[in-house]
Amino acid sequence: MKKIIFIVLLFIELQGYSQIGKGSFISGGLSNVKYELKDNISNFECDFEPILGYFLFDNFSINVNPSIKYNSSKNLESSLLYPTNKSITYGLAPNISYYYELNKFLYPYLNIGSEFSIYSKRKYNDYDGTLGDYEIKNKYLEINAGVGLIIMLNKYLGLNTLLTVHSTKSTYYFDDSETLKKHLFFNMNFGFTILFPKQNISSE
Repeated sequence: MKKIIFIVLLFIELQGYSQIGKGSFISGGLSNVKYELKDNISNFECDFEPILGYFLFDNFSINVNPSIKYNSSKNLESSLLYPTNKSITYGLAPNISYYYELNKFLYPYLNIGSEFSIYSKRKYNDYDGTLGDYEIKNKYLEINAGVGLIIMLNKYLGLNTLLTVHSTKSTYYFDDSETLKKHLFFNMNFGFTILFPKQNISSE
């Protein structure tokens, strides 16, 4: 009975609020974790992207999201002959989103955007076993698109999930070498969303 009352009160609380109306703000964060083991090379990557957006029109937001990428790779056969690399990359991910209000709890949306690197730093084991920090030129540029769903827990806070496809061009600089790689991959992102509606439209 208490659960039924809670759901009814929550539904009443959400009525009259235009969470995705013009002039509203959106915040939160999305992240994903990847691990790959291939040819005795273990590769771990964790991405986190804070969300900072503004609704220029109803249902339509423009977002300028910072991004943080952590990567660690290690040769499992010989850590002395092959260095262990750890890097952290900071970037920016401008994108646009279109939201559809299925009801006051569910907001499916489409997202399209890009991402590029600003600064990278790598820490790795040299061949003699020492450990050093290096500022490196690790550049990447990507285009991405995806479909997501926000499940609102109340009128402000919601759970967010986003499935994206990425086309990425990366340039890795190490010592005097330069490596260009192109990737096409999918990501499943999970996180949270905070909506700041501009006004209560029920006060008529």
